[in-house]
Amino acid sequence: MLLLAFEHLGEAKLFIEHFDAQKRHSVFCADGIVIYVNYGKGGLSLALNIAKLNEQLKPQLCVLFGLAGNLASLKIGEVVVVNKVKLLDSSLDPILNPVEINSIDGFKNVDCLSVLGNYAFDKNLSYLADCIDMEAYFFAKALNELGINGFIIKLISDNNNQFSKEFKFDYSKVVKILELLKQIANNNLTEIFLNTAIANVNVLFNLKKLFEKKRYTFTMRQNVYKKIKINTAKNIKKPFKLKYILCEKPLKGDCDKKINDYVSYFHNLKDKCALIYATKKGEFLRKTPDNYTPANTYGYSIIQSYNCMYDCSYCFLKGYFKTFNPVIFKNIKDYFCAIKKTLKNDKLRPLYFYLGTFSDPVALSIFDASYIKFARFFEELDAILEIRTKSVMIDKLLKEKPFKNTIIAFSLTPQNVIDKFEPYTPSLVRRLNAIKLLDQAGFNIGIRFDPFFVDNADDYKDFINALNEIKHLHSIEIGLLRFSKNEYKVFLTKNPGILSNLVLKDDMYIQSSQKNIKTLVNNLLCNFKDKIYYNMIV
Repeated sequence: MLLLAFEHLGEAKLFIEHFDAQKRHSVFCADGIVIYVNYGKGGLSLALNIAKLNEQLKPQLCVLFGLAGNLASLKIGEVVVVNKVKLLDSSLDPILNPVEINSIDGFKNVDCLSVLGNYAFDKNLSYLADCIDMEAYFFAKALNELGINGFIIKLISDNNNQFSKEFKFDYSKVVKILELLKQIANNNLTEIFLNTAIANVNVLFNLKKLFEKKRYTFTMRQNVYKKIKINTAKNIKKPFKLKYILCEKPLKGDCDKKINDYVSYFHNLKDKCALIYATKKGEFLRKTPDNYTPANTYGYSIIQSYNCMYDCSYCFLKGYFKTFNPVIFKNIKDYFCAIKKTLKNDKLRPLYFYLGTFSDPVALSIFDASYIKFARFFEELDAILEIRTKSVMIDKLLKEKPFKNTIIAFSLTPQNVIDKFEPYTPSLVRRLNAIKLLDQAGFNIGIRFDPFFVDNADDYKDFINALNEIKHLHSIEIGLLRFSKNEYKVFLTKNPGILSNLVLKDDMYIQSSQKNIKTLVNNLLCNFKDKIYYNMIV
């Protein structure tokens, strides 16, 4: 059964007529479908009644349809599927933790903002969502809390202002989606559809027949779903486009909006639209995992910024943070105090500190060049600082004297890998040229093949010789593409194309060719054996 929900009767009338639904008690019923109208009672009432109906009817799918206002670049009359929804209170302060629900391939999947309390007409909220309504959040929350399978479909009716009720909309696309979902719900295809996002009923039926014929268990079906997602995924390229700068009070500086607490905005922003300046609280340093640093050394990551403009396809940050907007923390002196305290308490030596685990500090230097302050600070310490980057914006760095305790570590991959997985990063030629300039100036250089793409091993031969010319080469790190279990799950829904040929080993998904990596690398980098170390490769 398909349970179809509406906040207003006016939104539901056409569909009641289309499905020839007859009123029975508080709902409208037709063959294989039940329609519920909330009669404008609000999101909380909608969520409560969806919970009651779910308990009574046990629908296969539950769908909310309604009108929404455009906040960004959607067109009036456009039909969209909401796969992330947030709540805004009447004072226009975002509430933490957006709710994520299912998306549908072939349709535009967007962020929605629901308003609790007063309307928010004519407000610029495009940095938070694509569209705005008053009930989607409560519906999505009910789905997630109760484990109901469902969708939110919206028709864009206006540009976040009062719209004319005389305006005529084309509902044919909505009817088409609902007919599809009705077929899926009434033919026990829900599990397959939700796990594969295949919107072709014939394909779904064929998969169902295969599972029944071969008696696939739940685990076997899940493995099939993973393979389908990975093998049919497209590499989506979406550059970082800065539209807004938000600044946490009381920090100074020009920005589009002053905010009280960066955390709520960071979790609720649309991906890749805003930069946030903030004050870090709590954890300044994080101990690195075992086998992360060079042999017989110990490490800490400096958490001075979040996220990166480059957005490489394999970046673990996609599965780590809820949004991909950069945050730069400005209270540098607090970091210096934390580092001094750590050096005093931790007697292990040598100690490595990493700037660039959660971002690319050199790439972010167009907004804030604090990484140079860190390098100056480490000149007086008994420790090593490693600044990791793919950026070639080294002009500020070249104005400094070479740092004896700092390594400028460049991530390198063959150009065909850059084109495929790192489309917004500087080319290999430009990175090698930046390395050359820094080496000539006397800076310590690190080369990081992390991840090392084993399937493209022959392509590394084209530029390995360039490493022979580096006079101040500190070390070469080798790592494999790897994800934790939680990161793997996120990538399955957000970016599955990168997960090919990974196997589960010691609670990590890692490239299956791990066994031969050391032999391969030693042959490829035979001139640098004393410089090589392996990152999390046992």
